[in-house]
Amino acid sequence: MSEDKFGAEARKFQVTAFFFTEAVKMEFKSKQEGRPIFEEQERVRIVVPGNRGSVVVEPVNDEHKKRWPEQYGAFKAGREQPLEGTPLREWPHSCMTVAKAEELAYFHIRTVEQLAAITDDKLNNLGMGARELRQTARTFLEAAKNGIAPLERILARLEKAEGDVERLTRDLTSANAEIATLKRKEKANG
Repeated sequence: MSEDKFGAEARKFQVTAFFFTEAVKMEFKSKQEGRPIFEEQERVRIVVPGNRGSVVVEPVNDEHKKRWPEQYGAFKAGREQPLEGTPLREWPHSCMTVAKAEELAYFHIRTVEQLAAITDDKLNNLGMGARELRQTARTFLEAAKNGIAPLERILARLEKAEGDVERLTRDLTSANAEIATLKRKEKANG
């Protein structure tokens, strides 16, 4: 996928927002009352993935609500605000370890889409191998978009099947223990 083509599709992943409530000291009221007076206010933390120092915190306004309606709606409903895209921790790629996902989260990169949208000027912040990792993310998204992601589907099904096998094994072990207990009781009762 070319830089320009991907750039046009990825703009929405280049800035993310997180809504929260903050107690703000009301200076004028505090002076009037002679004690600290605080008011709960809605705030938004806006970050540019890949740039640790890019955090802006400001009061929520209508523009924020329109730009990030899903995140704002989840905030108002008291739900966890959704990440848009594939979480890095869920990305079935061998290079994405828990440690690497944590390292990228430090730079506000939490999804494959955010990683793929990182601009060249932000790559230096991410260290060695960042360019290759970004290209891997772009290749993954392109393959998924074109319906060429059978390996990921197979891995997801395999993971579900492994979970099912574990659950069934626990159930079978429990059932065998109950049967053994019943047989002992039956022998003891004669």
